[in-house]
Amino acid sequence: VRLRAVDASMCHSLSDGALALLVAGLPALHRVDAFGAAGLRAPTVTSASLAELSLSGCRALAEPTFKCQGLRTLQLRNCRALTDESVERLLSGCPALACLDLIGCVLLAHLRCDLAAKPADAVIARLESRGLADGAPGASGSPGGMREDGSGRERPPADSAVGAASGQWAHAAGVRERPLALQTLLLGGCVRLTALRLSCARLRTLSLLGCIRLDDSALGEALRRTPALRLLDVSGCVALCEPQVRCARLHSLSARIDGICPQRPSVPADAAPPRRELGDSGSGGRSALPAPLPPSCHSSGSPRRPSSR
Repeated sequence: VRLRAVDASMCHSLSDGALALLVAGLPALHRVDAFGAAGLRAPTVTSASLAELSLSGCRALAEPTFKCQGLRTLQLRNCRALTDESVERLLSGCPALACLDLIGCVLLAHLRCDLAAKPADAVIARLESRGLADGAPGASGSPGGMREDGSGRERPPADSAVGAASGQWAHAAGVRERPLALQTLLLGGCVRLTALRLSCARLRTLSLLGCIRLDDSALGEALRRTPALRLLDVSGCVALCEPQVRCARLHSLSARIDGICPQRPSVPADAAPPRRELGDSGSGGRSALPAPLPPSCHSSGSPRRPSSR
């Protein structure tokens, strides 16, 4: 079957296993839309051809696993059970991902989007397959040795003090850390987000609309490794006071005070600046309209964020 697109929007009975079988059984599948599929919780999606996937509105979705080498667009808007760890894990299975929509994922708080392949599990699996688990650099009993997680399984060290040993493990396992191909990241409405670490050399669009807990230092850290950023939206980020935005290629900055907040702050009439009409000579004949919002990841079955005006 050469089917290329499937729309399963609002199919509440769609289960994790059914979605996995659907994708695996269609080798030419290019796009899947499962908006509002309430039965999805921890699906495993494996496909070499899939390029667009929308699971927006799947509010029970908590632990998805993606093994999609060609996936370019992923929409997870209003998936309110997603955590930082689940997002970081799914990134490792989508090395070609260019557009990620996480608008309304309210549990995200300390998100890292830096490397597409760095999980310790990948290192462990490769070492075990090669029989190197006992003799590789940094083994138990040596400086920077293995550590056990909650399940009793040993993992390579990940902290900065033993970063070199961890790198030796990855080298021995043949697992390379690849930079993300991400170009658009939408995090609007992530109201618990307080820390964001990005290492995305290709990132061009970043929306932090309504991230009310993100402060100056967190924003500075987020932008430190985004040299290609061209469009930034921090509207409604009420915790920002004097942010340091150093992006040489930035050409569009939206910082409206309203954002998605319930209402504008009241301003006394005598303190408000005089209103200028379009074409007023005081503005040089130019409008003081706000900068346009970042473009969303478009998909036929997913709703777009309503305008704040």
